[in-house]
Parts: sequence; structure tokens; C-alpha cells
Amino acid sequence: GKLHKTLEGIEACLKYGLLVKINMVVIKGENENEIVKMLEYGVDRGVEVRYLELMGMGPLYKKDDFKLIDMHEILGRISKKYSVKPVSADSDSTSLRYWVPGGFFGVIPNKSAPFCSTCSRLRLTSDGQLIGCLSNPSPVSIRHLLNHVDPEEALKKLVKKSISFKQDAAFTGSSLVMSRVGG
Repeated sequence: GKLHKTLEGIEACLKYGLLVKINMVVIKGENENEIVKMLEYGVDRGVEVRYLELMGMGPLYKKDDFKLIDMHEILGRISKKYSVKPVSADSDSTSLRYWVPGGFFGVIPNKSAPFCSTCSRLRLTSDGQLIGCLSNPSPVSIRHLLNHVDPEEALKKLVKKSISFKQDAAFTGSSLVMSRVGG
């Protein structure tokens, strides 16, 4: 991709007062040395950076040489340079929030501190598949409802069905690719 285009897009959003959050998937041997730089980029612009622990999804599903940098290492790297204080987050948030002088950041610790039991996310793919749980990605098709005259009742039933696939256990991995399911 073209980094300058992404950076221009971020600056344009900020210029018009839009709330911007940046997700950074931290990968051992790839970008863990950029954790603090990314935080500084966000703090300088009033953007909340959220660090994601690498998830065993898509091509990484059931892979042996998993390059996980966990929440504790992320926080450790930041706290070597900055005072880090935990702050409250929304009750249904998957992100743990922290304050550093000048701003906030988050960590999405799917491996270190699983949040499956409190997850309220539903994901809708571009082809009309509703996914209630990444660990149990049994899609529920809702695309056909576009042709219904009054789809509300049918949609409610299908949303409930999708929610029924949610699991309380920690994320176990999935063959799904995050970019395909809105991640």
C-alpha cells in the first residue's frame, strides 16, 4: 500500500473533527520496535492507538510459529518511557484503555486477557453473512432480506440465531480472514 495516502486520510479526518482510532497488530520480529513511536504519533494528533495481540486467524490458524507479542510486553515497552495508568473503558469494549501524559491508548488482549464472555460484537461481511463469534464462525445469511417487504421480524430472528453461536471461552482461532469479516 501507499503509506502517504493513509497518513493524508488520517490528517483529513482530523481536520474535519472526526474521531480517529488506529489499530496496530503487534507482530514479533516485524513491528514491536514501533510500539512507542506509534503511541507518540497518536498522542501528537489526539488519536487513540489500539494495540492488538496477533490472533490465530486465516493463514495463522493452527500455525506453530505464532509471533505473539502479548499485552504485558506492549505495556512494558510503553512504561519504560511513559507513566501508564489504567482507565475505565465502556463495559462492552474489547479494548483495555490506558492513559499516558497527553493522551490515551488501548490494548486488545485476546490472548492475555480474553474477553469473549463480554463480547457484544456481530460482524457483517460484504456478501451479507452475519457472524456472531469469531471462534465459531457459523455464518447466518441475511442478504436475502434485502428483497423482503418487511424484513424486521425475520432479521430479529436471524440476529438472535447468530448471537446463539457466541462462546464464553477464550478465542480458539479461526480460518476466517479478519479483512473479510470487518476487522
